Amino acid sequence: MRPLIIAVIALSASGCGLGSKPPAPDLPPWKVVKDAKGVEMRLLEKPPYTYLYAMDGTLRQMKFDSNGDRKPDVFAYFSGRNSPDRLEIDSNHDGAIDRWEEYNPEGVLLRYATSRKGGVPERFVELDPATKVPTQAETDLDHDGKRERLEIFVGGKLNRAEIDTDGDGKRDRVQDWSLGYLSTEEIDRDGDGRADIRITHTKSGAISKVERLGR
Repeated sequence: MRPLIIAVIALSASGCGLGSKPPAPDLPPWKVVKDAKGVEMRLLEKPPYTYLYAMDGTLRQMKFDSNGDRKPDVFAYFSGRNSPDRLEIDSNHDGAIDRWEEYNPEGVLLRYATSRKGGVPERFVELDPATKVPTQAETDLDHDGKRERLEIFVGGKLNRAEIDTDGDGKRDRVQDWSLGYLSTEEIDRDGDGRADIRITHTKSGAISKVERLGR
C-alpha cells in the first residue's frame, strides 16, 4: 500500500501545476492562505487532493482523502521535488495520525514510526534503503521520551533485544534472538551496568539453565 500511495502522490504532484506556472484552465483558481507559521501560501483544491504551494510555485504540502469522507488522511510534505520528504498517515481514519514516514531524495523509505492509538509516535523503525528491511526498532510506549526497548535486526530478522524494565533509562535485560528464538537473556538486577544472571531457553521457550555471573 505504501509504494502505491507514494506513486499516486508523486504523479498527482507532477501533474497539477508544480512550478511557478499558473494552474491549468480546467482547475479551480488559487487561494492565498497562511500556513501555521503565518507564511502566505497558494492553496489549490481538487478533491481528493488539496495542494499548498509556496508563493514561488514550489509544492510544499499535499493532503489526500483516501476514503472519500472529505477528511484528509494522508499528509505529504515536500521540499522542491515531486516525491515527498515525509508522510503523516491516519491509517484507520479516526482523525489522529498513527504513522510517520521519512524518505530520501530518491523516494526510498528510510524510517517510520507508528502509534497504536494515534497522536504520539511509539515505535520507531529504521530501514536499510538498499534492501528495505528493518535494521533496528525502538519503542517508547509510555511517551516519556525514553525508549525502553531496542531491537536489532540482521537480514530483516530479530537478532537482539535490549530492554529497560524499570524505566530508569538504562537497559537492564539483553535477549539473544539470533537462533530464531529467545535463546538467552542476561539480566542486570542491581543497575550497575553489568549482567548478574544469564537465563538459557530451549526452542520451545522453556528455561533450561540459570547461571549467576561472576564479578
